[in-house]
Amino acid sequence: MRRLRMSRISVCLLVGLIVAISTLAGHAYAGDVDTGDHPPPPPEFLIPIAPPPLDLAAALAQQDGRAMVAIEYLACGDDLTFQGSADIPGEDFSPFLIAKMQWLLLKAADPAALRSAVCIHTTNLQFPPDPNRYPVDLFPPDKLDQFQAKFNESSARTGPDCTQTIAGIKDLKPFGGWASITYQISALCLKAQLERVVGQLEYKDAQVGTDGLPCLSKAIGSFLTPPIVPNNEFTFSVKGDLDVDVRDATRLYFLNERARDKGFPILSEEARIHVRDKLLILHGPPGDAANGVLNCGNSEHSDEPPSELLDDDSWLESAIDDLGDAAFWLSKRLALLLVLNAGAPAVLALLGEGAAIPPLAAALAIAPAVATVAAGTAKIPETENHRLMIETSRYLKNQIILKEVPKNSEALAAEQAELKRWLLDFMGGVMRHDFAEYNSRPYQRYSLVAILNLADFAEDNDVRQGARMVLEYTAAKFAVASREGIRVAPYRRRIEYMDKNPKMLEFGGEGTDYSIAMMLVFAGQTQRLPNMNSEPGKKGIGYGAPAMMIYAATSTFAPDPAIVELAINKKTPYVQ
Repeated sequence: MRRLRMSRISVCLLVGLIVAISTLAGHAYAGDVDTGDHPPPPPEFLIPIAPPPLDLAAALAQQDGRAMVAIEYLACGDDLTFQGSADIPGEDFSPFLIAKMQWLLLKAADPAALRSAVCIHTTNLQFPPDPNRYPVDLFPPDKLDQFQAKFNESSARTGPDCTQTIAGIKDLKPFGGWASITYQISALCLKAQLERVVGQLEYKDAQVGTDGLPCLSKAIGSFLTPPIVPNNEFTFSVKGDLDVDVRDATRLYFLNERARDKGFPILSEEARIHVRDKLLILHGPPGDAANGVLNCGNSEHSDEPPSELLDDDSWLESAIDDLGDAAFWLSKRLALLLVLNAGAPAVLALLGEGAAIPPLAAALAIAPAVATVAAGTAKIPETENHRLMIETSRYLKNQIILKEVPKNSEALAAEQAELKRWLLDFMGGVMRHDFAEYNSRPYQRYSLVAILNLADFAEDNDVRQGARMVLEYTAAKFAVASREGIRVAPYRRRIEYMDKNPKMLEFGGEGTDYSIAMMLVFAGQTQRLPNMNSEPGKKGIGYGAPAMMIYAATSTFAPDPAIVELAINKKTPYVQ
């Protein structure tokens, strides 16, 4: 088994190698970075964050504080959004759950703290709130005090500990302008929120993998079984991206396991089992690298308890599944053949009567068959970021099953060993050649958070250290190519997203450079962030930044100090 190891010396060698390669690239990197003429967000949209550290020691000392900025805001600073999005799993919602879990893990790790700890955060909000973002029934359109009463009434539905989640509202401008909301949410209420929401989350109408993959058999099924689709609209594709939700549910599950290992779980056992069985839905050996156009993408969805999953993977169950898959395969191709061959009944009649088939008729009969074979063998490769989210989540679910049901798990253990080899090979390839989607703004958050899950939660030392090496490599690239927290770097895939956020410091929307938000936690380079008008010299981040920072903020991973030093200290000139 090939091992991936990294020491402080190898980190320094890695950084030196990147600097040397950057020197050969020949682009001078000496002066300030031009961020363009883009005004900063108004102070009303900013969350205070510490000024940039002066040196490495300060950066390391302040790291927990920077992480807490993201954790606290999402845990209790935007409960209006949380209540408006509750019960809807997804990338926009899961950071709230992760932050609430981490806040409890840090602030309420024993019964006494749970009873006394309170999360307090003041957020500025424009009134009336956007009805497209917030549920209309949470606020009356006329008075702030009515809004406060209505919101607290809604919060109280969670439980008796959530009756006063808004402690006060201050009118900053004439109504219709800005208001300052102070949330005051007790640890008991945060726990109740998690219990209520997590215990009923479910996935609907989506599957893992790339969104919008073609699904010919689905469209054919609609065509052959009237009534077709409302308004005669055929569906030729499937909804994907569920692996993003599985990735985040995996982090949520293991954060609760950390509390459970300390003897003080945050979720009830019922809610924990719900996450394990109904949200972590991938297990087994490595999946396919590509999807057939007739297979409608990756339809894996295993939502049974670990013991039943092991039973399902027995040789008898596998044989039955194979027979079923074969029948399904045949039915799809017959359906496609019938649709493509408008004259199929006539051809079948000719064959049944034993009549000679004229050359033209033969060609017409063969053409659909050839098209069927071509469609059946055509495959669409799964993209790198989706493959990473799928396989890392699968590996960690296998780890859960093997730990909880050690008996009769030899087959799964062999599949886990195969998956470990795949992951080590992939991560070794990244270390040699970089990601295929290197620095891609839309996709790096998917890939890096998937790797971060392994670095935090994999119990196998090879896998965990391999993941940390990849993260070290990514951080070292950023450190070399950045100055004052922003960077100029080559990108691959969806390069047009660079134009959607040319300033690079607006987080949460299209064009977000996830590595900048991630390194805000580690190195704290806030020089380019806008100033807080109310606190001269203090910097602020926009309300979209915490959701980008939360994964690094809840991780045990941190780059080697040599990398953080390189991200901060630019006194030694070099060229890129």
